[in-house]
Amino acid sequence: MDATCSVATPLYTAAATDNHTIDSIWQTEGPVPNDPLTLVSGPYYTKWAAVDSSGNITTCVQWIELIDVDAPVITCLWPAPIELNADQNCAAIVPSLSSQQTYDDCSGVTVEQDPESGTVIYGDTVITTTVTDAFGNVSTTTDPVHLKDITPPQHDALPDTMELEIEYGMPQCHAHIPDLLSFLTPVDGCSGIDHVDQTPPPNTDFVVAPQWVFVEVADNAGNIARDSVWVIPVDLEAPLLDCSLAGPVGVPGDGNCDALVPNVLGAIGVDECYLEDLYQTPAAGSPISADVTVVVTAVDSAGHISTCSVDVLITDTITPVFNCALSMTVNSDPGACGTTVSLPFGSGGGYVVVVITAITLPPGARSRVLPVASFLWIRPGSSTKRRTLSGMRQPAPSVSL
Repeated sequence: MDATCSVATPLYTAAATDNHTIDSIWQTEGPVPNDPLTLVSGPYYTKWAAVDSSGNITTCVQWIELIDVDAPVITCLWPAPIELNADQNCAAIVPSLSSQQTYDDCSGVTVEQDPESGTVIYGDTVITTTVTDAFGNVSTTTDPVHLKDITPPQHDALPDTMELEIEYGMPQCHAHIPDLLSFLTPVDGCSGIDHVDQTPPPNTDFVVAPQWVFVEVADNAGNIARDSVWVIPVDLEAPLLDCSLAGPVGVPGDGNCDALVPNVLGAIGVDECYLEDLYQTPAAGSPISADVTVVVTAVDSAGHISTCSVDVLITDTITPVFNCALSMTVNSDPGACGTTVSLPFGSGGGYVVVVITAITLPPGARSRVLPVASFLWIRPGSSTKRRTLSGMRQPAPSVSL
């Protein structure tokens, strides 16, 4: 049969016998030679008649049987190889290939598939399709099946955020990226793990600021599982302060022994990544009339507080000023040739102690005796200055200044 499942009626004739002479034989019904015959339209027959010389007529029927001797032609519409997506258990279900196959056959076919549709498979296999037509002609075809791993690898869950303690002493308060890979146990039961990566890599030095760290796990089928963690640097320590280089500090006093508190913050050593505030108490420029201790306070963004102290000392750089406009007359002590006088002195806020003594000569001595006056200038919070004057005549019942 041709591609249209048809065949031309062959050229044939009928034969007849008689005890006398056959006059003629002719076809009365049915297809004639070269008429198309198809299995769908059959069965076919032809009817013949024969007449002898006496005029006797007889008929017969000739059946025409069409036989399909060609095996079915199978055409598979699946791409080769057939790819089936494996589930998370690395399994897939065999489909029915009949919906994706065509069969070129004239008599109808029965189709058998091995393994049957619905069969669960756990790896690559081959599906064999057997097609048999009504006349017993058989064709087979094989289709390779590949299980495709489409499931990304599995791994332990990572936290959404991770706090990272700042490492003091590193350049510019840097820190090290944590090793997130140590938290992972990647698993892939189908194609196996190809690689596990982290970006930035573990122990990478970075400036302390929140940032993303990415993790990638890939299997040998090219499936990739990605995860990310928001790493937040955390300040767990109070600021480190060093006041040793800042003091003690000397500031010159004025004529009233007053001074202003200097700014000591510039000489303070601070090791801190998130410094929010740095101040001193008393503040720079505050007036003082005595030595004070300045307290330096550092506060970071986490609320941690550290303090250190610097001593501020008022130094006296002004020499004493004598104001002798005032005169005094004092008597010597009874039975003595001297006395002690305390009196206000000058504009410096101090006082003067005047001690007047004289040297007594033996009786009959004719030499002149000169008294000696010692002046001690004493000022609170300052050093003591001494001056000695001589040349006063004896006796010295009084002292005039």
